[in-house]
Amino acid sequence: MKATLSFLISIVFFFLATKDSYAEVENWSHSVKVFILDSVKNDAKVDSFIELTKIITDKTPTKTDPNNIVKVNLTSLALRNFSFQYERVLTRKISGALGIRVMPNGNLPLKSLAKDIVNDDEAWSHFEQLKTSNFAVTPEIRFYMGKSSPRGFYIAPFARYANYTVDLSLEFEVESGNPIDPTIMETIPLNGEASSFSGGVLFGAQWKVAESFYLDWWILGPHYGSTSGNITGKRALNQREQDSLREEIGDLEDIPFIDGPPEINANGVRLNIKGPWGGLRAGLSIGYRF
Repeated sequence: MKATLSFLISIVFFFLATKDSYAEVENWSHSVKVFILDSVKNDAKVDSFIELTKIITDKTPTKTDPNNIVKVNLTSLALRNFSFQYERVLTRKISGALGIRVMPNGNLPLKSLAKDIVNDDEAWSHFEQLKTSNFAVTPEIRFYMGKSSPRGFYIAPFARYANYTVDLSLEFEVESGNPIDPTIMETIPLNGEASSFSGGVLFGAQWKVAESFYLDWWILGPHYGSTSGNITGKRALNQREQDSLREEIGDLEDIPFIDGPPEINANGVRLNIKGPWGGLRAGLSIGYRF
C-alpha cells in the first residue's frame, strides 16, 4: 500500500515539474489528488497507468496562440498610401478587423488609370496637376474556411468610409480686348473635399510564415457606394472672366461624380460632387501576432 502511494505521488510530481502554467496545473491536479485518496481509502493497488494517464492527458493544459495581429500593407506604400490593420480572433473561425489608410497630400497616383476614368482629354487637362490626399477607415468581419482563424482562405464583408481632398490651379483664357494680344491666361485656385461610403466583400488568404509573423493576401475586394462633396474656387471675376471660365470648365459635368453644371458668379466657382463611387481592394500585408 505504501509503495503504491509513493509511486503515485512520484508520478504526479513528475508531471507537475513539466508544466508551463502553474495556474492551470491546479485545475487538473485536483482530479489526480482525488484519484490517489480514493485509492488509499479503498486500499486499492494500481497495476497499470491507464486510469491515471487518462486523468493527466484529459486535463493537461495546451498552449494557445495570441488573439491579436497588427499588419502593414506593403503594396500600398508604392502609392504613397500608409495602410494599417488590426485583426482580433473572435471565435475558432471568425475574426474582426479594422483598417486605417492615410495618404499625405501630393500628386495623383496612378495617373493613367485616373485618366481612363475621366475619359475626356479636355477635362483631364484640368486634373492632371492636382494635389490630393485621403483618409479611410474600413471595418470588416472575416469568415475563415479552414480549420481555424486566422489562417487559410477567408471571405470578409466590409464597409468603408473615406475622405478625399484636392487642390489645383486652373488656367483659363480671357479675351483682353487688345487686338495685338487678344487673349491672356489667368488662373483660379481650386480646392475641395469629398466623402464616400461604400460596402463590399473581400476574398483573401492568410498564412503563417515564421514565428508570430503572418502574410495576408487581399486577393480581390470589390466595393460600391456613393460620394458627395464640392470643389470651390474663390476669386473676384468680371463678366468676361466668368464667361471664359464657364466655357473652359463646362465639360466637367460629363465626369460621372460631378453633379450638374459648374456654378460661376462674381465671387468664384463651385463644382458639386455627388454620385456613384466604387473601387477594388487588393494587396499584400505582413503582420505580427501578439
